[in-house]
Amino acid sequence: MRRFLKNLLLMILCLSLLASLSCAKTKNEGTVSSDSSSSTETSETSSTEIKNRSNKVDPGIRVDFIDVGQGDASLIVCNGEAMMIDGGSSEKSDLIYSYLESHWVYDLKYVVATHPDDDHIGGLSGAIHEASVERAFCSVNEYDSRSFENYRKSLNEQGVSIEVPNAGDTLDLGGAKVTFIAPIETFEENNNNSIVIRIVYDEVSFLFTGDAEILEEQSILASGQDIKSNVLKIGHHGSSYSSTKDFLNAVSPDLAVISCAEGNDFGFPKQSVLDRLKKMEVKLFRTDLNGSISIYSADGKTLTIYQDKELGDPYLAPAVPQSDSSVVYNCDYILNNSSRKFHLPECESVEKMNPKNRLEYNGDREDLIEAGYEPCHICNP
Repeated sequence: MRRFLKNLLLMILCLSLLASLSCAKTKNEGTVSSDSSSSTETSETSSTEIKNRSNKVDPGIRVDFIDVGQGDASLIVCNGEAMMIDGGSSEKSDLIYSYLESHWVYDLKYVVATHPDDDHIGGLSGAIHEASVERAFCSVNEYDSRSFENYRKSLNEQGVSIEVPNAGDTLDLGGAKVTFIAPIETFEENNNNSIVIRIVYDEVSFLFTGDAEILEEQSILASGQDIKSNVLKIGHHGSSYSSTKDFLNAVSPDLAVISCAEGNDFGFPKQSVLDRLKKMEVKLFRTDLNGSISIYSADGKTLTIYQDKELGDPYLAPAVPQSDSSVVYNCDYILNNSSRKFHLPECESVEKMNPKNRLEYNGDREDLIEAGYEPCHICNP
């Protein structure tokens, strides 16, 4: 009924427009963006125009990295066709619904949940309730969580089933080519099974990495696929488990976007990741500092960036919440008796470690290696 009323309203508006056009000469329709320094309001209008005008009037691709707090959500519109990659957490469902509505996006050719964690899949129900969906994807088609079931149920109401893509599969979106880069193999953690997508439009390219961590990055590099991209959505909100030096070098981005909440409980993004990006002279944007970020290319060669705001130094990590630094280990190394790896006490891996497998150690590094332990690839002890 909601979609019927919207379509009826659009029909009335179109008839009204035709009536007014019959009484006066039409003006030049113009281009998508007449002023590259347009405000956020102008950038939203451009997104609407991409969706509703013909390809001849508004060629190009627009990618919106929506500020959903601690989560990921991206809207891609190319030559009038739209797709979403992630939708933030369940509590952001109304925000996603309103965002699509305000941008006149009522049809989504594709919806992708990179993996079933709530901060990625939860808000997609709002998108599905607002827009019709042609095809939908996720890294799995079975998962025991309320947010995943809401995603499935919302799709079922439209007669759409969840597809699990294979690496190398391709889709068309307007004039853009969408390629599924990963997952390539199956790992234990959801993050390392994230769907990774590369979108190419003429000479500009975007890489979306979900929460891919070191293991999946290594898997992608070993596959030999082309991942070089102008714009990189940084993996796992800037966690030090992601964005290794080798992976960043292979992508070689001009721009990078980190989606995270201001004052988040994880201290994301981590300084080690920010230092790597700064050293590579990558232009960085963050939703915790810039709000929603839009990147648009009309000609498939140049990029225009819009942002809600500009606060702080993007290469400076936020202060770690006190709760995260409450445990202090007075030892040389932390051992994982299960993985047989050793870590510096401040390594993020220590936080994830099962307490049953965690041992404090004082002694020489060489003695640990002789005993069969391997150094962590994240903290490099």
